[in-house]
Amino acid sequence: MAALDLLWKDSHLADGSVQEQGGNLVRNYGGSYEFRRGKGHNSRQFEPDYNDVGWSQSLVGVVHTHPYTNRDNDGASFSSSDLASISAEEESQTLNILRSGDMTFVVARTKEFDKIVARYEADNNANGLYRAMYDCYENVFAATEGTYKEKIEVAVRRVCQEFHLEYYEGRGATLTRVTGTDVP
Repeated sequence: MAALDLLWKDSHLADGSVQEQGGNLVRNYGGSYEFRRGKGHNSRQFEPDYNDVGWSQSLVGVVHTHPYTNRDNDGASFSSSDLASISAEEESQTLNILRSGDMTFVVARTKEFDKIVARYEADNNANGLYRAMYDCYENVFAATEGTYKEKIEVAVRRVCQEFHLEYYEGRGATLTRVTGTDVP
């Protein structure tokens, strides 16, 4: 949790601008976990370095922040491209972790999702899955009434439900499983 808190703090620059921050969650050879911080890129994107793992480490997840210049949007969950990009990640990278405001969001791959990936790959259509996930999110977002954060939440839940991803959210160290709850 301390790493997430520091990333969030560093997402707000001294000049008042914002910059996404992030890094990799890795598993050490002995079974412990470590966070390897990456470099922030810009206000709209953190580009993970999937190869930033040590000699005896394996990549478990990618972590990033979503800061907003309009602080009313802090606490918003994953973007359409965040979720769709999971389709191109390695099976061994099972977690995507996001911090926005005091909220933490986690999406985890499932065996069912990996089967969907395999079907698209067997059809030589890996980009098709990205497009399907992205379009699902964007269509739900556009059709949903409510605040920016509410629309994002509905879109994330629908993509996770449709594509068999596990979704968790919470504050502090307490996360609650959201996948499987009713999606409007």
